Amino acid sequence: LYDAEESQTKLPGSAFTQEIYSYNDAFIFISPNHTAADYITLIHEFGHYNRAYYTASGDPFSPKGTDDIEEIMSQGLQLLCYDYYTDYHEKYGSALAMQTIFQKMTAVLDGFAVNEAEYLSYTTADLNIEKLDAIWTETFEKYGRSFDGASWTQISQVFQKPFYYINYATSGLASFEIFAESRENFNTGIEKYMTITSLPKGTKFIEALNIAELQNFFEKGAISELSDILADALGVQKK
Repeated sequence: LYDAEESQTKLPGSAFTQEIYSYNDAFIFISPNHTAADYITLIHEFGHYNRAYYTASGDPFSPKGTDDIEEIMSQGLQLLCYDYYTDYHEKYGSALAMQTIFQKMTAVLDGFAVNEAEYLSYTTADLNIEKLDAIWTETFEKYGRSFDGASWTQISQVFQKPFYYINYATSGLASFEIFAESRENFNTGIEKYMTITSLPKGTKFIEALNIAELQNFFEKGAISELSDILADALGVQKK
């Protein structure tokens, strides 16, 4: 139940995991880039598959997963595999591990930036294209991220599922806490990951964090605290 082969009928770089209710299972679809980064994509999608496996349902009308939680499954697994990338690719394994950390950190910034830009796009009076481009550029610059004018039109989630993108930030923070736990005690990190993986679909985000004994990142100071914990876990000297 996977397809990771190259095909001219696939959108380049696309990847997703789709539940198949009649099988009580899920299907992984990947359009490979033929680079070492394909390993990251495979692990990401297998995180989604893992979630589907532990909460399989033959009923297509059963409760759906909470987006914030679903992305913990993919991002969390990428981070938990940190020490294993050299096993996947001997030459570029260490680079893949570092790239994973970098991608997840930028995903947190981008998640909040997109969410704020979306909010302003929906609430700004007398909106026009020029104002839209300015909103997105200025918001991303506020978060220290470069942005090219109308690039927001290439973010598919903005059109297909408005206000979804913040899930990459909220789930990224939870994934980083699980990762930090795993640096202290790998089994403890795995237990927290599997606790969330096995929660019934429909469980709310804050409820899931409480059950897994993770921080509520909407509380003041929680993100700064996680930043310090991550710096220690990665051996990084903060300025």
